[in-house]
Amino acid sequence: MVLGMLLVPYSGIGEADRFGPAPIGQLLHGFVFLTMTNLLLLTTLFFFALTFTLKMAAGYLAVLVTVITFLIMQTTADNSGITTVLALADPFGYLAVEQVNNTMTGTEKNTAYLPISGNLIINRLIWLGTALFLLVLSFLRFNFKRFLG
Repeated sequence: MVLGMLLVPYSGIGEADRFGPAPIGQLLHGFVFLTMTNLLLLTTLFFFALTFTLKMAAGYLAVLVTVITFLIMQTTADNSGITTVLALADPFGYLAVEQVNNTMTGTEKNTAYLPISGNLIINRLIWLGTALFLLVLSFLRFNFKRFLG
């Protein structure tokens, strides 16, 4: 998608003046704020489960449970609407972002940075805090001799 946003105005496929500038800042903002924190959460959950159980299956199960939690939150929100509890309990922040997007105009959705406030910032703090807490516990527990022996 990003490559297409950069190349289409200059490829001759369409008229260059019909395309605005590529929103590189907004894409980078979303990548750092959402993708990086979600990758940290999933990696930390995997490492935590692996460190405490010494079984690879436990790491995969931890990630699977996290994805299932996201699916439950999303399905519940589709059927009953987005509530504060669902927006905060969603481990990937999708519902909190959707809640923010529902308040934005079409132009803002296309050009503005994602406003970091309300349930979105609380969600990210909860899950980033959880990831960092589990990372510290894993770091304190991890021992190569125990892991390899």
